[in-house]
Amino acid sequence: MKGDTRASVRFTANFDANLADIEAFWIEAGFEQGYDRLLDAIENTVVANLERFPGMGRPFLGAKPDTIEAFVACERLADLERENGTIREYLLDDYLIFYVHTAEVVNLLSVRHFKQVSFDFEDLWLGGR
Repeated sequence: MKGDTRASVRFTANFDANLADIEAFWIEAGFEQGYDRLLDAIENTVVANLERFPGMGRPFLGAKPDTIEAFVACERLADLERENGTIREYLLDDYLIFYVHTAEVVNLLSVRHFKQVSFDFEDLWLGGR
């Protein structure tokens, strides 16, 4: 393994907004500990792992799209990847975390419960332009 070089892990505004939504869900469900457990796992496991091994997640664009619409969307994401780094998936218990990384920086893009399905990468990167 190469030296002690560690990537810097950053939380995007969208990731923070996802956490707020998850917190509201757990509060409404009367199980605030669910949110506390998620935060603990992100802080003590996810961040630590990604600092050391930023390429550990599965490449998001590694799967073959099964519709024309998905294929076109993946082409656009591939263009964004060339400019911004690789989009990867990190599975954490019942949550799916999307992040993008370069050699020095990991940006946490989104966290969702596995039953949630919507991710808008173009909006995350381009700010709705």
